[in-house]
Amino acid sequence: MILQVGNLTGAVGGVNLTNAIGLGTTTLPPSRCAPYTAPDGVVYANRCATKDLAAVCNAESWKTHCTCSARWTDTYCSVSLQSLDNLGGNSSGQLIDVINSGSPARLITSLPALLSFLTDEQRVELSYTVDEMILEATYEEKPLDIHKHFTLFNDPSLGNCFTFNHFNASTTFQARGHSARYGLRVTLDFQAHEYAPWVESVGMYTYVHAIGQDIYLESVKHNVHPGRIDQVAMKKYRFTRMRNMFSHCAETKAVAQSYYFAGNYSVDGCLRSCYQDSVYRACGCMDPSYARKQGIKACNFEQLSCIDSMAARRGDAYYWPECTCSLPCGDEHYEYETSRAQLIQLSRVLGLTGGFVGILLGASIVFIVEVGLLVVRVGMIIMGNPQMLNAMKMKRVQRKH
Repeated sequence: MILQVGNLTGAVGGVNLTNAIGLGTTTLPPSRCAPYTAPDGVVYANRCATKDLAAVCNAESWKTHCTCSARWTDTYCSVSLQSLDNLGGNSSGQLIDVINSGSPARLITSLPALLSFLTDEQRVELSYTVDEMILEATYEEKPLDIHKHFTLFNDPSLGNCFTFNHFNASTTFQARGHSARYGLRVTLDFQAHEYAPWVESVGMYTYVHAIGQDIYLESVKHNVHPGRIDQVAMKKYRFTRMRNMFSHCAETKAVAQSYYFAGNYSVDGCLRSCYQDSVYRACGCMDPSYARKQGIKACNFEQLSCIDSMAARRGDAYYWPECTCSLPCGDEHYEYETSRAQLIQLSRVLGLTGGFVGILLGASIVFIVEVGLLVVRVGMIIMGNPQMLNAMKMKRVQRKH
């Protein structure tokens, strides 16, 4: 087959397209059914056979690239239908769109539903351990036992979280000073080498909250990043509401119509629990992003459309008539300010020190040379001026007399 475009003539069947007027050579991609080398260096018969060994590669451009066998799908037959059935049910096509979209936000939003078939123990095992996240920790400049003083809890959206001064911890630490030496200091390991290629930044969420208060993905948080030192200065406020005939407050979780979170009563926990009840009535399951009633299954990926439809129809749970969530009688609130500094490594310190010393040494040598040149130049000027020499001799004679 010959391809002609203006003055260009070349053979398409090969890999080279040669410019007939001598302007260079352009390389065409090889046949799409040629042997394929995977990123790990393994060579396959073609791109379609990396997972599905029974897949057929179609060389004709008007056909789909790969014809997959019965239990495989996707462009290159790299996705198992069994895996999609476990994750997405009848919405496997939508799941493929989420995976191929390359949108981190969309994937993170769908992640709790994708993992809804896992037990709590399995989710904990899939997430990082305290040894993988915390390198060392001190309080009041004294070392802490990270296994004893940091309590694990698993959130469907956040994964494994480790809380210092957890309400279930055996030891509670009190704040006894106002400077950094009296506070908590933690060195984190971000495991940056395990991040997905499409992740644009590396970091962790840190939450400052009262003991016993639950946190959610939407809670106020502070982002920490590798290679930096973050300092958080906190100030605690405590509120006590007075009950009277014109107002009402909640002392415990028992006053809420339903409450599925482990911590102390809060308006957010009450509203989310009421929201879960509405999801259950509409979809027969509960939103996998939040805690749910014991024994009730979490919605899977296929049922996310039902949740979205219900939320769009009803709006914010704060305005639902069945969600009566009073303010707590006692509440703690923290305000904090943060500062950030670049963490300078030893190699960088040595490099900066060497550069600074080099500048000083160079300046010193230049200064000595310039002073010497000045003395020589002044001497030459004096020696070359007879009047100046006579004046200097006359002054010496006058001093002697």
